[in-house]
Amino acid sequence: MNEKNEQDIFKDLIDSIHVEDNADLERQEPVQVPIQRSNPPEAANQVQKDAPSDPLKNALDPQKVPVRRTDSVDEEELPRWLTEKRRPAQDAGSPHPAVSGGARVSNGMSLAPDDRDRTNAAKKTAAAIGERQIPADRTDVSYGEAQDPSSEGFQVNISQQDYERPSASLPEKDEQKRPPQPAPVSGKKKAKKKIKKQYRVGRALLLTLLFLALSVYLAFFAIHAFEDLTAVTLFGGDNTTEQQMTVDIPEGASTSEIARILKKSGVITEPFAFRLYVMLKQEDGFQSGEYIMTDKMDYDSIIYALQAGTERTDVVEIMFPEGSTSVDIAKKLEEQGVCSASEFLAALNGDGYNYTFVDNIPQNALRFYKLEGYLFPNTHQFFVGESVDSVINRFLKDFNSQITDGMRTRMNELNLTLDQTLILASIIQKEASDPDEMKNVSEVFHNRLRNSDHYPNLQSDPTIFYVERVIKKNIGMTNQAMYDAYNTYVCNGLPVGPICNPGLDAIEAALYPAQHEQTYYYFVTDNAGTYYYAETLEQHDANIAQADRVNAELEKNSSSAAS
Repeated sequence: MNEKNEQDIFKDLIDSIHVEDNADLERQEPVQVPIQRSNPPEAANQVQKDAPSDPLKNALDPQKVPVRRTDSVDEEELPRWLTEKRRPAQDAGSPHPAVSGGARVSNGMSLAPDDRDRTNAAKKTAAAIGERQIPADRTDVSYGEAQDPSSEGFQVNISQQDYERPSASLPEKDEQKRPPQPAPVSGKKKAKKKIKKQYRVGRALLLTLLFLALSVYLAFFAIHAFEDLTAVTLFGGDNTTEQQMTVDIPEGASTSEIARILKKSGVITEPFAFRLYVMLKQEDGFQSGEYIMTDKMDYDSIIYALQAGTERTDVVEIMFPEGSTSVDIAKKLEEQGVCSASEFLAALNGDGYNYTFVDNIPQNALRFYKLEGYLFPNTHQFFVGESVDSVINRFLKDFNSQITDGMRTRMNELNLTLDQTLILASIIQKEASDPDEMKNVSEVFHNRLRNSDHYPNLQSDPTIFYVERVIKKNIGMTNQAMYDAYNTYVCNGLPVGPICNPGLDAIEAALYPAQHEQTYYYFVTDNAGTYYYAETLEQHDANIAQADRVNAELEKNSSSAAS
């Protein structure tokens, strides 16, 4: 066989490699199918020259077929007739018609029967090479039967791009094992993630703060409940002075209502703990009435007192007339064995009384007794040996019940505070005893207060009496500034504080003064109880002379009756 026949055979072998279009090339990276060649092109040519007598054997040997490679080997190293690209020949148009009974290759070339053994050997060799070098996941290269089922040839299918261009080198093993990188996150997604993170952090912080607040509250609750239950002070020492207070339990009061009353009175601090303790012990039979309790009583003592009732034999009843001063009240309390007069007077300037009107009393160092005017005169019951704080709370409680909303509204209309109203009422109380005359006297004082430019001083004699009979005898020192602050012949307008504890009639007179056509600025009274009112100083001087004549006549008659 000549050289021309060798070239034709090799070309036919090259054309037998079918090129198929792969539909998935856009999604997959092409993979180079390396076909091993034992010798370079020069060695192949040398083999051809050395063995020209058997070209068909060399052509069918897969280890010696100079197939075009797409790796680093240059195309110039191969013969031009091997690297030339031709469309595969069809069976009908093949220049080598098939020979019947021969082995057929995919381009239609037939082999002689005696060459079948070599063909089968070539097929097995190619299959073995494919198993070692072609990856298992490639589907565009196959070794299989020829188009004709009866043929014994083999077929290698390579994609168009694998055929026409060099392939990229296979990735290294470490790159194949590298995990896929996450897709880039957009700006909106980053913002949302940031907001979610901040929300989670804020929620966790809020829950932590709530947990801490709840823990602190439960801790304080437990401490106070323990102190109430055992009457033992855990913090602040147990040497605090015992406070005594009056507790009024209404008839038919439930345990919850009793707990609230005890809390308001200062006997306990945790009403819920007291209710729970009573429920667990299944205590009942609490009686209504007025009780004397202290803030040092434990739960068992409180329950026992409420069940025993208020049937006590050491109760005293004292009547305090309207206009009584604090000194008068203190003396009566001491006389009846209720409390010490000195302790009572000292407590009048103390704090700790749970009333708003007490908190609103002006703080003034020139005021002699802070609670003067607020000890409502009435008939009161006390226990023998009762604490001074409990006694004072009885007066304040009675006073608070006497001052109505209508009175407070009237005070606002007159632009007067409660303390100013009591100061004026205390002066009216000392100036008159009859309710009608109280209103007339009140009118004179209101006229002077409204025309303070011409009448800056109220000029009430009872204010001087208060200084001489109360302040100077109980102050223990000389305080001229305090004297002048109460003396309405010296101070302008109202004095610094009440001069007695007025009754309800005097308070009403201070709020609702009489109305006359004349504007009275003066008044005077004689010993018979007659009041003389004047608009001018001349009229007032004439009224004083008239009152003096009446008083002289009364004195004369009194002397005659005595003789």
